[in-house]
Amino acid sequence: MAYEKAVYDRVHQLLSQRRRAAFEEQARRRRECYERCPRLAQVDGELRRTGAGVAKAVISAGADRGELLEGLRQRGAALAEEKARLLRENGWPEDYLKPPFTCPDCQDTGVVGNRRCHCYGALLRQVEAERINRQSGLRLCSFDSFDLRYYSREGRPGDTPFEVMGEVLAYCKDYAAHFGLHSPNLLMMGATGLGKTHLSLAIASQVIQRGFSVLYGSFGNFVAILEREKFGADRQGDTLASLLGCDLLILDDLGSEFSTPFAVSTLYTLVNTRLSAGRPTIVNTNLTFAEISQAYTDRITSRLAGSYVDVRFVGSDVRLAMKNGL
Repeated sequence: MAYEKAVYDRVHQLLSQRRRAAFEEQARRRRECYERCPRLAQVDGELRRTGAGVAKAVISAGADRGELLEGLRQRGAALAEEKARLLRENGWPEDYLKPPFTCPDCQDTGVVGNRRCHCYGALLRQVEAERINRQSGLRLCSFDSFDLRYYSREGRPGDTPFEVMGEVLAYCKDYAAHFGLHSPNLLMMGATGLGKTHLSLAIASQVIQRGFSVLYGSFGNFVAILEREKFGADRQGDTLASLLGCDLLILDDLGSEFSTPFAVSTLYTLVNTRLSAGRPTIVNTNLTFAEISQAYTDRITSRLAGSYVDVRFVGSDVRLAMKNGL
């Protein structure tokens, strides 16, 4: 997929920072090792001279070139073995003096041979996700800050808001902890202020920490972005491809957007395409199934009802209670 130039620029900047940091850390480790074990500095110096000797011998035309090369290679092998032994004896791993690249495959260049490294694609998705998530204006939450005290303990035993929401919290924690590309789709339903946004943001936070790409935003906001990219002046972005391709997409506040044919078409594209690709999606809504059916098409309602796990939120408006200090 195509990205904005700013996304590529940011990826190149991150790769440059990673590579520079790796060499700076290597220099720090050398100072540490040479101070504690001066012989290591001598061995490294001899290894550099041996390497230079090999290069010189390779281009020489002397009759004894082969013998000279073999002697230099044996000398280099002996020095490398001594270096590894000195590092082990002083409590360092044998590769301690090599640059600690974030991606050893490409050494933080973003390129392996004549192809982009896998880390380059991962960084593109990460930077693009950060860009879109910034536009959503939402901040990540945690499970620890989800307070069950605001849910009533009154009602039929086993079915009180406190107990039901305790089960919902446990389910969301388990979903985040075991999230994978084959995790189920979730449809979080319930009245406003019951914690749907909080728990879906907590899922997003933990899933991101585990290395997956997550896009989170209100459905209405995503529709507005896509409209600008399709019909307006902002033609550089490719938000739709990012929404379709991220590991986890979370659509908040479904039903609060201004209903248009474009919004309905966008919802169907997101839901249906991600279902076909097997990519998990979480949808939050204050609507009932009857209201979803009325606001959108039967095809959308059918997919949400048949291919999503229904997670019901119950209780009184927690957000209002917290605001009023209850």
